[in-house]
Amino acid sequence: MDIRSLVAGRGVRRALVAAALAGGALAAHAGLVYDANVTNAVIYGSGNANGGWTVDTQNNIELGLRAHVRYPTPLNVFNSNGSGTYTFPAGGFGGSGTLAGWNFDFSINVDPAGLGGRTIGTLTYLLGFDTDPSQGVNFVAFNPLLAIGDNAFGNNSTLGGGGVKAGGGTTQASLAGQYNLMQNSENLGWFGPGFNPAANGTYSFFLEALGDGVPLARTDITVVVGTGGAAVPEPASLALVGVALLGAAVARRRRA
Repeated sequence: MDIRSLVAGRGVRRALVAAALAGGALAAHAGLVYDANVTNAVIYGSGNANGGWTVDTQNNIELGLRAHVRYPTPLNVFNSNGSGTYTFPAGGFGGSGTLAGWNFDFSINVDPAGLGGRTIGTLTYLLGFDTDPSQGVNFVAFNPLLAIGDNAFGNNSTLGGGGVKAGGGTTQASLAGQYNLMQNSENLGWFGPGFNPAANGTYSFFLEALGDGVPLARTDITVVVGTGGAAVPEPASLALVGVALLGAAVARRRRA
C-alpha cells in the first residue's frame, strides 16, 4: 500500500501534520453522532455491514470513522462504547504478526443530500492516525485520496460491496471526478515499523474535509487496545499552575 512510503518520508509527514493542526478548529465540536449508519451503504469489500460509525455531517458533507474486528475472522463487531471509543484485545496477526486484530474504516460523502454538483475530487481531505500508544497523541496525517491506491468509490445508490476501484486504465483521479462517495478499511500494521499490535495502547484518529484550506467537517474516534495506553505525566509547572488557579477559585468562593 503506497501510504507506507508517504509515512516514511519525514518531511512530508511534518507538512501534513502541520496542515492537520492548522485545521484542528473543528476537533472538539459537539455535532458528532455515534453508532450511526452512513449514507447509503458500506461499499468496500463484501459482507461489511453498515452501522457503528462516528459521523459528522456539516455543509452537505458526511464523514464517518469506526473500527471493527478484522482478525482472526472478519466480523461486523465494532465494540463501541457509544461515544466514539472502540475497544479491542491486544494481539498480533497476519503472517508476521504485525497486524492488529482490528481495522479502522473511513467514509467520505461530499453530497449525502443528493443535491448534485460536488464530487470527491472537489475537496481536500486529511486522515490522521496516532503513533503514540500512550494516552498522549502524536498524529501522522495524509490525504487518503492521494496516498491510498485502492479506495472504493460510489454514489448514494451504490449497493453494499459495490464500490468501484481504479484499474484497467481508470485512475483514482478520474473516479474522484465522477463519484461523491469514497470509503476504505485500513490496519495500523500496514503503515510501517513502530506499531506493536500486541501492546496495550490508546490511539486517536481523525478525518477532516477542507475546501480551499478551510475545515468544513471533521470526525474523531479513539481505539483502546487491551487495557489502554499509559497516562502521560502532567508537567510539574502545569500542575503548579492548576493548584494556583484552584486556590484562587476557593478564595473567591470564601469572599463571596
